Amino acid sequence: MAHSRAMSKIRLAGACALLGSIFFASRLIFDDVLLAQGARTAMGEFGPCETSGIIVSETVHLRSLITTPTVSSTISILSNATTTQKYPPDGRTPICFVTSQFATSTRSADKLFDVGEKVPKLARSPFIQFLAFTNMENLHAPGWKVIVKDFGLKYRRIITHSRWPKFQAHHDSTIQQMCTVVFYIDGIVVPKDSVTRFQNEAKRILYSQVQFSQLKHTRGRTIEDELHQILNVSKDIPENVEKTRAWLFAQPDFSSDIQLYENNQYGYAMSSEAYKKIADFFWEHYSQEEDSWRDQPLWAYCLHHFQTVPLDLPGRMLFLVDNQRKGIGGHMYSPEADNDAYKAARYIQRQKEGRMNILCTSEERHLQFGSYKIRCYDFANWAKQCAPDVNITTGISIAEVISNHTEYDFDATIIIKSVPKNSLTLGVPGELGNVFIDIVDGYGLHERKINPDFTVILQNNLHEERYPNHEHRVVKHWYNSYPADVERGEEDPEIIPAVKDPTPDILRLATVWNTAETETEGNCPSIDLLENVSYDCIEQEFDIEDWYANVTQKPNADDEVRSIMANPKLGRGKLYYNLFQQYDVLVALAKNNAYKLRYGNVQRIVSQMRSGVPVLVEVRGPVLKYFVEKYNYKCAFQRVYPDSDIWDFEEAVEQLKNPKLLRDCQRHGLEIATEFSPNRIGRKFLRAVGYEGEIEC
Repeated sequence: MAHSRAMSKIRLAGACALLGSIFFASRLIFDDVLLAQGARTAMGEFGPCETSGIIVSETVHLRSLITTPTVSSTISILSNATTTQKYPPDGRTPICFVTSQFATSTRSADKLFDVGEKVPKLARSPFIQFLAFTNMENLHAPGWKVIVKDFGLKYRRIITHSRWPKFQAHHDSTIQQMCTVVFYIDGIVVPKDSVTRFQNEAKRILYSQVQFSQLKHTRGRTIEDELHQILNVSKDIPENVEKTRAWLFAQPDFSSDIQLYENNQYGYAMSSEAYKKIADFFWEHYSQEEDSWRDQPLWAYCLHHFQTVPLDLPGRMLFLVDNQRKGIGGHMYSPEADNDAYKAARYIQRQKEGRMNILCTSEERHLQFGSYKIRCYDFANWAKQCAPDVNITTGISIAEVISNHTEYDFDATIIIKSVPKNSLTLGVPGELGNVFIDIVDGYGLHERKINPDFTVILQNNLHEERYPNHEHRVVKHWYNSYPADVERGEEDPEIIPAVKDPTPDILRLATVWNTAETETEGNCPSIDLLENVSYDCIEQEFDIEDWYANVTQKPNADDEVRSIMANPKLGRGKLYYNLFQQYDVLVALAKNNAYKLRYGNVQRIVSQMRSGVPVLVEVRGPVLKYFVEKYNYKCAFQRVYPDSDIWDFEEAVEQLKNPKLLRDCQRHGLEIATEFSPNRIGRKFLRAVGYEGEIEC
């Protein structure tokens, strides 16, 4: 009997030696999973083969993939050492990929991959689920089951919130019901699209003693190495790191050369008592938020404390890391991260209540531009009346906001005609929320200058061709009017000039804000061949109050200017309308800039239409051609590229001597202007930047 036991031990020792040599010589593949990962793992695959200096972490039931008689008999001996627990058949283990995306805004979160697009095979498997824990109901997570978990202010750091699903998901009821094996992955980690590989790795985890696999740090770092590196790459603040160092060195079993592990991907069985014991021990200290928010040093110590060595996770076979998916901030942290949960709570509360904080900004020099005043000041004033749950901050330069970003908390930022310095490489602080670059007529803003995370706002769909790689929205200018008129909403203006028969009177034409003259175009057309026509070609600065009296020659014009400019309900826009209404027809000339002709807007045209004066539109370039064709607007002319369907200037003026046509142009112009009303464009603008709440106008 003793002789028989001795012979069994000899056979077993021989089998272990043979299998170990085979492993290192040929890197055997069991169940399609490469298991050659060093001496510890190689021996660990064969539970009974405990040898001096080797830690055995698992026992595995192996299929015989080798027909050599000696090896086959060896495997039959090892198969007796498998666990007695019963698990699902091959390929049917319920697997969950779990990630955690807690942030102060959706823009600060990582960009989760589209499950159906990136991993279609995994997506189709009935035994595989993708679960994303988050504090944000509006997290963009295509193909993921989103689990909203609100810790409120239980933890002061939002990063602590994000670590709960990472280390405590085994306490979640959804995970307990759906998952047998969990693979935790950071938001920048993408699994390889192989059901077989993950089913085999899940089975390897289940049939091991530790039931837990993790990748050793690829650079072989120790805890002490990591504490130095954390500060070098701005992953935490010095005060927190020093507190962690002090706590670790105070532990009686601590050693500075403890092995570090990669924490952005690992797998565990829900039945793993070893993993749950370590994770709960880790959380008891980490959740106190007394030292570093980095989890790797503490996690490595916890493994050491319980003398547990995970299986070696074959990370390169299973996962890819895509750093382009990092949220704003790139996983770099400032001192504000030590107490930023309140900011996230405010963001979540605003989302629930339908409220929104918006910054409308630009470069310092642009804050006085007309485009900024219309797109920001006028927009903010409209929102006060029509969307009281929206707060729009104006008058602050983008440079000032970025330099003092911790003082702000925006859900969205609209930047007019400019791009923040270094934003292409560094992005912008998360406090700015989702960033929108409102191009307007900033045609020098090439796509290569704009961070791919930003959304561009354009004046027309043609402009999209310049930004093919950016998400875009089209939000046109609304007509330029004055507050009392804006408050009328989509009703007709208060004053609509009467159209009278010009014969035998003179038909009075005017062009206001004339375009720059070139050799062939841009100047006001000649009326030398026309009878009973006057034409004022008015080329002045924007501030009409400085020249209104001289141009109109009206009696008491100076008093009119003072009275109107002093009335906050009227102002400069009312002066322009008064000027327009002195004429029978306004001639809206095309601008000469090639970019404006293709990518520009029709604001000048619709603003003049809103005054109630018939407008004669010059058709030149794709934008204006599209405009007159879309609305079938007949009061138009061409002079540079003649088109048989459109009058030349002389023909158009002669036709407009017909009062019926004048009235048709007036009516049609007012109808068109309605589509460019502040209410319609304001609603579109708010929706474009993500507001989903009530709009009362």
